[in-house]
Amino acid sequence: MLLEVDPINDNYLFNTLEWDYEVCKRRLRIIEGRIHERWVFDEKPHGEVRIKHNQQGDFRIKLGRGRDANGIELPLVVEDDNTEVLADLAGVCPITIGGELTVYPDADPETNTVDGYVTRLLTTTMTWSELRDGAGTGSNDSWENIYLSRVRCSGYEDEFLQLHRSIFLFDTSSLGSGAQLDYSTFSVYGYDSRNDFAHEIYIRAYVSDPDSNDELVDADYGNLTTTTASLNAINASDLDTDG
Repeated sequence: MLLEVDPINDNYLFNTLEWDYEVCKRRLRIIEGRIHERWVFDEKPHGEVRIKHNQQGDFRIKLGRGRDANGIELPLVVEDDNTEVLADLAGVCPITIGGELTVYPDADPETNTVDGYVTRLLTTTMTWSELRDGAGTGSNDSWENIYLSRVRCSGYEDEFLQLHRSIFLFDTSSLGSGAQLDYSTFSVYGYDSRNDFAHEIYIRAYVSDPDSNDELVDADYGNLTTTTASLNAINASDLDTDG
């Protein structure tokens, strides 16, 4: 059915296709060139929900994120045959399942994306502002393991020697040029964490703008913006080093 009025925003007319499966409704909404796919459950069904995609056509993203009316994320399990199962339906209705895409940076040698670190390291000590705002002196995008973040103090109060910043790029072009991301999760695999400071250390993600999509150079140390890409700062002591 082509709905006369968008069920989410009544300023849009005749922009939503809806399939009514009784147990739920599937909606494809076209807004300014963007396609939004949602599966909406107004009432809790009896048992688990199983949705299977054939992964064909121009709209190839998987499902993978369920949220209840309060915005609480519900677990969605992806099985080997592209069936996705929402088993925990304890949330507040309506429960909405949206599309999801999982991407990784290219392994070395890179072709489209890159991951690695950039650093500022001097033999003389620096204030925090000099360390933060100065020019990069090193970079690496080929190590199997990289420093997510690293700060080295000196033997003098409020003086520092080194700061590492890591950069991760992701190719999301398969979503199409008009796609809109509502939520994102950034994950890394932790091997080791260490803090010899007398203070807690917090890490936050920011938007980067390196000179190249597939290579990091020393100058990219200064190519991080002040636009945050994470809602919260993470205490370094809370990082999981077992996965």
